[in-house]
Amino acid sequence: MKPILIVSAACALALKTSCVNALSLVDFETNDNSVETIEITGQSFSTVVEQTFSGHGNTAPDMRQQFSQLPGLHINNNGPISGILQYRGLFGDRVPVHINGAEMNGAGPNGMDPPISHIISVPFQKVTVYRGVAPVSVGAEVLGGSVSVDDVPIDVMPSNRWTTEGALSLNRASYGMKSIGGSLYGSNNDVYLGISGDRQAGDNFNSGDARVVSSTFYQRQALQLRTGLDIGSHRVDALFAHRDTKAAGTPALNMDILFIDANWFRLSHTYKSDNVWQLQSQLFGNKNTHDMDNYSYREAPLPARYRLNETQAKGLGLQTKLTLDWTNYKTVIGIDHQANRNYSYISNPNNALFYINNFNSTHKTRSSMFAEQSGSLLDGEITLGVRTTSIHYDSAPIGTSLSMMNPHIASLQSAFNDSDRNIKFSLTDVTSHWHSLIIDRWSVQVSTGIKQRAPSYSQLYTWFPLGISGGLADGNNYIGNLSLKPETAKTIDLGVEYQNTNQALSLNVFFTRINDYITGQPSDVPAANVIAVMNGIALPLQWQNTQAILKGFEVTVRYDFLEQWQLIGMAEYVRGIQLGQSDKNLYRIAPITTRWYLQYQSPQWQYRLAVQYTASQKQVATLQNESISDSYMVADMSFRYFVTPHLQVDASINNLFDTYYSDHLNSVNRVTGSDIAVGERLPNPGRSLGLSIMYQF
Repeated sequence: MKPILIVSAACALALKTSCVNALSLVDFETNDNSVETIEITGQSFSTVVEQTFSGHGNTAPDMRQQFSQLPGLHINNNGPISGILQYRGLFGDRVPVHINGAEMNGAGPNGMDPPISHIISVPFQKVTVYRGVAPVSVGAEVLGGSVSVDDVPIDVMPSNRWTTEGALSLNRASYGMKSIGGSLYGSNNDVYLGISGDRQAGDNFNSGDARVVSSTFYQRQALQLRTGLDIGSHRVDALFAHRDTKAAGTPALNMDILFIDANWFRLSHTYKSDNVWQLQSQLFGNKNTHDMDNYSYREAPLPARYRLNETQAKGLGLQTKLTLDWTNYKTVIGIDHQANRNYSYISNPNNALFYINNFNSTHKTRSSMFAEQSGSLLDGEITLGVRTTSIHYDSAPIGTSLSMMNPHIASLQSAFNDSDRNIKFSLTDVTSHWHSLIIDRWSVQVSTGIKQRAPSYSQLYTWFPLGISGGLADGNNYIGNLSLKPETAKTIDLGVEYQNTNQALSLNVFFTRINDYITGQPSDVPAANVIAVMNGIALPLQWQNTQAILKGFEVTVRYDFLEQWQLIGMAEYVRGIQLGQSDKNLYRIAPITTRWYLQYQSPQWQYRLAVQYTASQKQVATLQNESISDSYMVADMSFRYFVTPHLQVDASINNLFDTYYSDHLNSVNRVTGSDIAVGERLPNPGRSLGLSIMYQF
């Protein structure tokens, strides 16, 4: 059998690195005949970090624990399966996440089905983080960094002998968390077949002070089929996946998930004529259907305030890339096209006449092309790239039953339907990356970029003031703005790295200025303001263009000692400022965070102690109702025992000392009747015990 390369980062033990910045490759072998069980790969002093993850041992269903261990990444927690990835202060649409090579068009206008919720918890997942300034080849509308999650490629065997490999993982943990995940792949005569899937469930968890955190339950399952063939210079791959989410809570939002029915596919072709050039193409798409309400799984409001939101999203795209790998330089050129549609219809099951046609066939088409050139410059390597993108938005007319009873609502409806909703944007991205070995063991890198992003469909077309914010979860009602301009981010990222046999150090400093940064500002729409006053609620915010700055640093150190021991430390700082007559703090920015990992590895045992200290965040956005968060320190411990070369058992203790704490990126509770007061920041789970078994064959 071929080696199986896995890392269980939830219980990740002995994460050996040769380059702390990129967490470079080291392989721990349990014995002479063992399967390689850990691989962490990275490009030394690159803007790219690659890491192979496993869903095995997770205590969260969406791999957020693993993401949070990578430099600069955090999770905005709105619910157990509604975590939104944040990178260096940017999140949501500003940090695209590609699943098996393409973006997902989520159905929930508040990010209940974000990209990472589509990840299938199986033993083979490769995560790639494009740090700082992502190259233009990564994709369009990438303001800063980007993240890709891909299944590990399946090797196609040319012989007539049918070969199989796979793995099965069983997990149990506190608070009713249980999951099963597995994969099975086989190949024969240049053809492969594969099936993988998972089933996950969890109950409401308790905080460190023994209070029940309502609406933190979830139940879901997934199935994925893969097939392909490798004949001569051609490689064809096909992937079809389905994620079936049942009831799941989102305590930071005004509704819970009734169901999410997500389907997606990838059809890929690679043609490689020789060692010089190859052509890659991919057709991709997804369809998500998602219902949510405010009464089934939380304390119900008055019958007149029951709300059911039925949403749907469709996406279809095609991308092609040509790579020319010459002796002294490399050229990549590509084109891509993507079309998305979104729908949202709000009703009341107690009143058949009530409705709000919230988003009616809003569609976005994006066409883009890029060119990227790599070569040598000043004793180093340089990559230059340019991308141009054309975006077209439109929306069908909308309506609501409320317009017949309220002239101000009728005014908003008429203004939207009479407006020119056909909107076009032209974007241009320019990037450069240079890195070089300056003296023995020391390297330096410089990355710069000018990147643009168009407004999202909800920022443009939210015509009625509702709590639709793309997952901000700040409690405000928002209204769209058809006059928004694209955001333009100008970034510089500087890094220096030192490494030798048993120690390493890396430091990255970054500065980004975003012109026309889109954020909520006090509404200047009279009808929307009057509606708020009549209902005795806060005035809505309207999406407006402002100016912003994001700056900070990341530092990582590693020290190996006594042959089998390793100490890794990481520290991160981000400062987000909205510029104006009086500067303001940006919303939901992670405070100073440090992480330390003490790791031990022997032929049969692995051990890991993780300690995280997070400082208080006092620089908060008052307009978004953000409150100061307290500092905290939390410790996790995990063990791994290799019963045989193919069977391993993991045990973990998360929040070792049962500490009560609330991460700053947790939003506040909006579930009435809970042990957690409405408006209180959601706490993290208390002590959690986990046990998992994985068998590989």
